[in-house]
Amino acid sequence: MQQERDRLLAKVENLAANSDEYTQKMEEIHAQKLKALETQIVDLKKKQENQVQLLKQKQKSDEAAKRLQAEILCIRAQKVQLQHKIKQVAEQFRQWKTSREKELLQVLQRKTEEAAMATRRLKELLEARKPTARDPSVTYIGNTLIGQGNEKSLQRWLDHELEVVVNVHEVRFEYKKQSQVQAALAEELALLKQVDQFSSNEQSPPTGKNGYSRLLSMSPNARIARIASVENMLSMSSNALVAMASQLSEAEGRERASIGRGRWNHLRSLGDAKTLLQHMFNATAEARCQLWEKNLEINEMKEQLKELVSLLRQSEAQRKELVKEQKARKLAVAIGLDSSVSGNSCTPLKHLADGMSGSLSPISLPAPKQLKFTPGIVNGSVREQATFLDPTLKMVPLGQLSMKKQAAVGQTGKLWRWKRSHHQWLLQFKWKWQKPWRLSELIKHSDETIMRSRPRPQALVDAM
Repeated sequence: MQQERDRLLAKVENLAANSDEYTQKMEEIHAQKLKALETQIVDLKKKQENQVQLLKQKQKSDEAAKRLQAEILCIRAQKVQLQHKIKQVAEQFRQWKTSREKELLQVLQRKTEEAAMATRRLKELLEARKPTARDPSVTYIGNTLIGQGNEKSLQRWLDHELEVVVNVHEVRFEYKKQSQVQAALAEELALLKQVDQFSSNEQSPPTGKNGYSRLLSMSPNARIARIASVENMLSMSSNALVAMASQLSEAEGRERASIGRGRWNHLRSLGDAKTLLQHMFNATAEARCQLWEKNLEINEMKEQLKELVSLLRQSEAQRKELVKEQKARKLAVAIGLDSSVSGNSCTPLKHLADGMSGSLSPISLPAPKQLKFTPGIVNGSVREQATFLDPTLKMVPLGQLSMKKQAAVGQTGKLWRWKRSHHQWLLQFKWKWQKPWRLSELIKHSDETIMRSRPRPQALVDAM
C-alpha cells in the first residue's frame, strides 16, 4: 500500500509539472501574440499619422496654389490696367502736345495781329499829323492842326503827340519780340531739317546738343508736320517784321524832322503853354496813380502766387509720403504672403520629420516582478490617459534603454508622453485624434483573451 501510495503521488507530481509547463508555454505564446498585435497597432498609427500629415500638407499646398493663382490673376489684371494706363497717358500727352502747338501758333498769330494793329495805328497817327491846307481857320503846330484859341484843340494835339510816342515805343517793343521769336523759329527749323536729313541718311546726330534728343523722339510724320508749321509761322513773322520795320523807319524820320523844326515853337501865348503844362501834369498824375494801382495788384498777385506755390509744394510732399506709405504697405503685404506661403509649405514637412525622429510608443519589456493591479482599467487624473494593462510587461522609458534595444525596436515618432503613477504606467497622448480609449479597449480585450486561455485548477483536478 505504501508503494502504491508513493507511485500515485509521483504520478500526481508529474501531471502537475506537465500542466505548469503547458501553462507557461501558453503564456509565452499569448505574450508573443500580444507583442505582434502591439506592433501592428503602432504600424497602423504610423500610417494613419502619415496619411493625416499628407492630407494636411495637400490641403495647405492647394490653398497656397489657390492664393498664388489669385495673385497671378491679380498681377495680370494690374498689367492690363497698366498697359491701358500707359496708352491713355501717351494719348493724353499727344493731345496735350498738339493742343500746345496750336496754342503757340494762336499766340504767335495774336502777337502778329497785335503788331499789325500797332503798326496800323501808328500809320494812322502819322497820317493824321500831315498838314492839310484846306481849312484856313486852323493853325499848325508841329505839322498838327489846331484851332485858334481852342484849349481843347491844344489838349487833343498833346494827347495825339503822346499817343504817337507810345505807339512808336509799342511797335519797337513788338519788333524786338518778333525778332527774337523769328530767331527761335529759324533755329528750330534748322534743327528739324538737320534731324530729318540725318534720319533720311540713317546717320547719328551729334550728342552735344539737347535739342536733338527731343526732336529724335518725334515720329517722322510729326516732324514733317512740325516743319510745315514752323515754316508757316516763320513766314508770318517775317511779313510782320517787314511791315513794322517800314512803319518804324517812317515814324523815326518824321520824329527827327519834328524835333529839328521845334515841337513848341508855334505856341503863341503863355496861356496856351500853361494850358498844355496843366494838361501834362494831370495826365502824368493820372498815369502815376494807375501805375501805383497796377503795382499794388501785381504785389497782391505775387503774394497769392507764393501761397499757391507753397500749397502746391505741401500737396506734392503729402502725395509723395502717401505714395511711399502705399509702396511700403504693398511690400509688407507681399513679404507676408511670401512668408506665409513658405511657412505653409515647410510646416507639414517639419511635423512629419519631427514625427519620424523618435519612438512612436514606450517599449514593452518583460518585468522582473509581478505587478498587482486589475487588468483593463483606465484610471488616473490626467486628461486623455490610458493604462497599459499587461501583468507580464512593464513600460520602460527610452532613456533607460540601451542603444542595441532601441535599434532592435526600430520604431520612430513622438506620439505620446507617459509617466508612472503608483504601480501603473500611464500613457498621455499628444493629439486628441489618436483615440486612447480605443487602445484601452484593445488592451482590455487582449487581457481577457489571455485570462480565458488559462486552464483553471479545478479543471486540472477533474482531469486527474
